[in-house]
Amino acid sequence: MSQPAFFHIPSGTVRFWVLIDGLPVGASIGKETLHYRYKPNATDDDPMTTYTANSAEIERAVRRRVAGGSTEPVMLRDPDVRDGADGALAHRPHRAALPHSRHAAAVEPVMTFQQDIDSIRSRLLEAESERNGWRMTGLQEKYIEACSTVEALELQLDERLTQQAGQAPAVPGSSTG
Repeated sequence: MSQPAFFHIPSGTVRFWVLIDGLPVGASIGKETLHYRYKPNATDDDPMTTYTANSAEIERAVRRRVAGGSTEPVMLRDPDVRDGADGALAHRPHRAALPHSRHAAAVEPVMTFQQDIDSIRSRLLEAESERNGWRMTGLQEKYIEACSTVEALELQLDERLTQQAGQAPAVPGSSTG
C-alpha cells in the first residue's frame, strides 16, 4: 500500500487502504467496533494492535462493502465485521440476495418495480431520521456514516426512478419539449 494504516485520534478510527482491482480504496474502522468485535473483555486494548491482528478479516469486510456498492471512503460498522473471525462472511452472498427474514420461505416472491421504489423510499425516511438523531448527539463519525447511508439511498432511488421513467409507456398527446 502507498500508506500504512494509522490511528486517527480526532475520529477515533483506524484508517487504512485496501487494494481492490489494482487501486487503493480508503477505509476506516472505529476503535469501539474493533474493541467490541475482537476484544470485548479487554480493558487495555490498542486499536492498532487489534486492527493488525485482524486485518485480513477487516479487509474482506471492505471488499464486501465495495462489491455491494459502497464508495470510498468505506467506513466499517459493527454489522460489517460482526460474524465469525474465521472468514465465514467472505463466502456468504451479499445481503441483498438473502431473505429479509430468517424465517422467510426458501423462495421469496420477486418485488415489483413499484414495491422496490416504495421500499427504498421507506428506508430513506428511516435513514434520514437516524441521520437527524446523530446530528443532535454531536457524534460526528456516526452522523457522517448516516449521511453516507442517506446519500446512497437517494442515489439508489434516483436510479430506480430513472429506470422506471425509461420503461414507462409513452402517453398519447404528451410532448417531449
